[in-house]
Amino acid sequence: MAERKRVVILGAGFAGLVASQKLAKEAVDITIVDRRNHHTFQPLLYQVALAVLNPSDIAQP
Repeated sequence: MAERKRVVILGAGFAGLVASQKLAKEAVDITIVDRRNHHTFQPLLYQVALAVLNPSDIAQP
């Protein structure tokens, strides 16, 4: 039996997350490596700067 291919994605930004979603449909093992343990949704950073949202609302470690 053939061994499953392994894919390592460096970086869990939008591109890394989309790549992992696309590869999830394939017969591969996926590992995502990122230097942070959370994903910050940057389009909402201006609302944090305006004190509309708490920083914990857009980035959760």
